[in-house]
Amino acid sequence: MPPFLLAGTRFLVAGLLLLGWCRWRGLRLKWPAKTILMLGSIGLLLLGAGNVFLVYAEKTVPSDSLRWCLQ
Repeated sequence: MPPFLLAGTRFLVAGLLLLGWCRWRGLRLKWPAKTILMLGSIGLLLLGAGNVFLVYAEKTVPSDSLRWCLQ
């Protein structure tokens, strides 16, 4: 499985589990459009800037480079 697809799948599964938990508890799941847009943009930035760059670095940075960073 490609690393970016694996990272995205992890968040999709986590989101679906949280959505199911909220529905099971009877929590309100409807928000105004402005709130959904703001939360969606924050989520995309966190996923894009955080995990995509982390996965990219794990695939491209050689393991001996870490040795030089830790000295």
